[in-house]
Amino acid sequence: MPTSVLLDGKYRLQNELGRGSMGTVFLAVDEMLKRKVAVKFLLPELADSEECGVRFQHEAVAMAAIRNENVAQIYSFGKDNGVPYFVMEYLEGETLEDLVDSHNRRGFYIPLDDAVDIMIQALSGLTSIHRAGAVHRDIKPANVMLAAEPARAVIMDFGLVRDVRFEDDVRSLAGTPAYIAPELVEGKPGADKSKLTDIYSMGTTFYEMLTGTIPFGGNSWVEILQKHIAELPVPPSVRRPGLPDALDEIVLRAMSKDPRERYQDCESFIDDLVEVQSTPLPHERRPSLPPDKEGGAAGRRSASGRFATGKHRAFKSTPSGSRGKLVVADADAEFRALVHGAAKAAVPGCRVHSATDGPMALDVLRTVKPHVVVLDLDLPEVNGVEVIATLRGDPDISRTEVIVATGKAGRREAALLQGLGVRHFLAKPVDGEELAILLRPYLERPSMPSPPPTR
Repeated sequence: MPTSVLLDGKYRLQNELGRGSMGTVFLAVDEMLKRKVAVKFLLPELADSEECGVRFQHEAVAMAAIRNENVAQIYSFGKDNGVPYFVMEYLEGETLEDLVDSHNRRGFYIPLDDAVDIMIQALSGLTSIHRAGAVHRDIKPANVMLAAEPARAVIMDFGLVRDVRFEDDVRSLAGTPAYIAPELVEGKPGADKSKLTDIYSMGTTFYEMLTGTIPFGGNSWVEILQKHIAELPVPPSVRRPGLPDALDEIVLRAMSKDPRERYQDCESFIDDLVEVQSTPLPHERRPSLPPDKEGGAAGRRSASGRFATGKHRAFKSTPSGSRGKLVVADADAEFRALVHGAAKAAVPGCRVHSATDGPMALDVLRTVKPHVVVLDLDLPEVNGVEVIATLRGDPDISRTEVIVATGKAGRREAALLQGLGVRHFLAKPVDGEELAILLRPYLERPSMPSPPPTR
């Protein structure tokens, strides 16, 4: 979609803001009302799907029916050359996901009063959604925007389509595994229409706000999903010592495996949070590494003021900086886990994606467009040399830095890879600390590196 296009004679598109599971969002200017707006288009590859078009319109209708400052507002719906779009309020700020990553990167917890207030506001928005007879189904930090003016937490993105063709940093997979209710995993009848699944996801989101990690870690989304079904979460106070017992009780109740034992509505969840607002914790310093392996392998992961007054002051936390993206391609699950841990230790806010064979690696590389890739040469179906050669021939990803980790490369392979611009070779077994040091500059400053020299 080119910029400077005038939609419906009223909205002039500016720059692209981001791409989600169902649509691409652009900044636009309402020429008549002289205000910034956001325009979300259904992805071109989904435009021919009647089901996706219906879901996209349902998202707009569901959001437009709700009037709450903690839910993104919809202004209009239309089509441009057959591609559906809707216009919504433009929010300047950062997502809750960014806020968590920012604190992790700097070695701090989110201040307790900020975390509680953000959660109360998000629950206020979710209350309106549920009262409208809707269920969000994808509550997670990435779908909570922390707007700057006025300072408020805003629930966004009712999209339901998720692409699970490749393993992603677990925060953006099907439904989403890091925050999904166990009854959804098990496919219990009516679970996808139950507001109690949103309450579970709010509990996991709150857990991450308090501790900096998701409750259940793992090396794949399948492992994460199994833990949501079978394992009890570690109390948040174990990962963040000093939390009031009341917060442990609130989080664990919201995350109960049995929906009947959870909060039955957002209002009762809010009531208990209001009770703990009078007991703030200091802005503690903590180690920059995850407190334990459970929260770190697949995890990472404000508006103070009082909810009752409706007054808000600026979020105390600073916006997060940029983060790099990494792809690890290797058939060995243990090695993928090692790379994931090294990357998160180097830059806690980075994004890590994984692939288990050559075709999957190429799919992920083209989709994610990472800043650095770590891969084994002995990949199934399409080997590592062929992956690198394809990568170098694709202008969208040709500048991705390549790190080869293998135990089988000989002089012939090394010479060929050097000719393809590969500058980093690691012999297995790889030392995790050395890998973290190597990865840090690519993930801390994620502008694409200069094209490597070729021969």
